[in-house]
Amino acid sequence: KRMVDWIEGLLGSDTGSELKLNQEQELVLRRIEGFLQSDADDEVSKWLGMAASDISPKVAAVEVLSAAGKVPPDADRFLLTAGVQIQFSKPALDECAQLRAYVSEGSRFREEREFIFSIDDEDTEDIDDALTVKETSGGFTVGIHIADVSHFVSKDDVLDLEAFRRKSSLYLPQKKIRMFPDRLSNDLSSLRAAEVRPTVMFEVDFGDELSIRSNRIILSEVQVSNRLTYDEADEFLKSEGPNGIAVSLELLDRVTRSLLQERIDAGALVIRRPELKIVLKDKEIELKVLEPDSPSRRIVSELMILGNRLAAEYARDNGLPIIYRAQNPPTGEIPQMSTYDPLLA
Repeated sequence: KRMVDWIEGLLGSDTGSELKLNQEQELVLRRIEGFLQSDADDEVSKWLGMAASDISPKVAAVEVLSAAGKVPPDADRFLLTAGVQIQFSKPALDECAQLRAYVSEGSRFREEREFIFSIDDEDTEDIDDALTVKETSGGFTVGIHIADVSHFVSKDDVLDLEAFRRKSSLYLPQKKIRMFPDRLSNDLSSLRAAEVRPTVMFEVDFGDELSIRSNRIILSEVQVSNRLTYDEADEFLKSEGPNGIAVSLELLDRVTRSLLQERIDAGALVIRRPELKIVLKDKEIELKVLEPDSPSRRIVSELMILGNRLAAEYARDNGLPIIYRAQNPPTGEIPQMSTYDPLLA
């Protein structure tokens, strides 16, 4: 009852400045902050419900923290109510500040191909994959290079636990909320052009008929030569005449068309409909329709699926415990989708 009365009093105030609190009140506020993150404190939910029966416990939690001066004036209350942690903890920022840039290691395989390129949206800063391909005797060798964050982060260290709490990165119209601080996600581990970065490489050898002959997963390092947007990659695929990047993309286009057809033949349900990208710039809303059937987006998506598949098979064959993503087969006929316009949905 004492806590409910105190919370009710805070909800009725409009100070918004830092209050002088006793030890018990500080503990209650920390529990309310934890409740916003996890929903796991039934007692706090009960207190908030009793103190503010006309609003949800989550909204009440934000109001209480705001009244106690624990919420910055410019904070996004929708994100706070959703339990999204925007600011990184001081220990995580301090740990990230101590990280050193990657220095080439002799123990890692060095990818030396002429064209090592990434394909992303034009505003992507945390570039986490790159691609290579070359013709071989009777086929192709494809390299799928994934940024190796584990070079900088160890299991159960401060940054690992911070990422575990966040679960994933969020890409919102007005801001990006990442699993790791910008210094790590946008700089040290981002596969920026002309920078040597640590990676995990899936090297896949395809035969004449574009079937997989062999593959291996190795620690590697790459120096991306060309940072492409999806639109630029699609333009290369339309170009004529000798061009090394265009030739590489054409090879990957052939390989990924085959991979997609193989998945469909195996029973995969492919749902491709246009997506809507919303960007807020200087209080202006910009809308862009992304076509998932563009060759460059198919190349990236199919090779990322392939990399995940090979990692899953490796874990299965070597008895490694990982989380597998799966879904039950459909119980009835799947209706065909009609034309979809995201601007009208």
